[in-house]
Amino acid sequence: MADGGEAAQKMLNGWFWSIVFMMSMPFAIVASLGGYMYWIVRKARRAQAENGESVPVPACHAAQHSTPARSGVTPATTS
Repeated sequence: MADGGEAAQKMLNGWFWSIVFMMSMPFAIVASLGGYMYWIVRKARRAQAENGESVPVPACHAAQHSTPARSGVTPATTS
């Protein structure tokens, strides 16, 4: 392929772009699916807000918004 001239250069150029395309596909697919899921969640929350329904607090934030456990120990408050 070293002496192929213009034909070899076109072949190498085709290989380069095909590899770049294949390497970018996993990122493009994951980003598309993530964007779609984000859009679906926003649409559902907007529909709940318009219907007057309460929007549930995600589980990862539930500990911040819940009342303390009934262990007899009260949390310290700052003034």
